[in-house]
Amino acid sequence: MGKKKKKQNRPATNAVKPALRNNRGRYLRQTLVVVIAAVILALGYNLFDGYRWVVEGLILKNLQVIRQYPDLSIEQKRAAKLGFDYAFLDYTKKNTPDDAVILFPPNSALFPANGNSKFKPKSQSVKNKA
Repeated sequence: MGKKKKKQNRPATNAVKPALRNNRGRYLRQTLVVVIAAVILALGYNLFDGYRWVVEGLILKNLQVIRQYPDLSIEQKRAAKLGFDYAFLDYTKKNTPDDAVILFPPNSALFPANGNSKFKPKSQSVKNKA
C-alpha cells in the first residue's frame, strides 16, 4: 500500500507576528493609562488641597525626616518630626488601658488665648493626629 507522507514541522513564522502586535498594543495601552493617570494627578495636585497636602505634607516631609535621621528608630523619627505632640500621644497610648475611651479636651484648653502652648499650631495640632 501507499506510504503516508509525514508533515514536516516548519517554524510557525505567522504565529510570531500577531504576538508582537499584541505586545505593542499592550504597551501602547499601558503607556496611555500612565499618561492619563499623570494628568489626573497633576490636575488634582493643582486643584485640590488634599493632593497638595499628601505630596508636600506627608511624602516630602517624611522623606526629609528619613534622610535627616537615617539611624533612628521609627518612634524616634516620629518624635523628631512631631515634637511634643508625639510625646503627648505616645504617653496617652502607653498609659491608657485598651478598653478605655479617650476624651480630648477642647481646643481652648490645648491652645489658650495667651498663646502659651507646647503643641504645634492648630493646622499641625494634636487634633489632626488622632
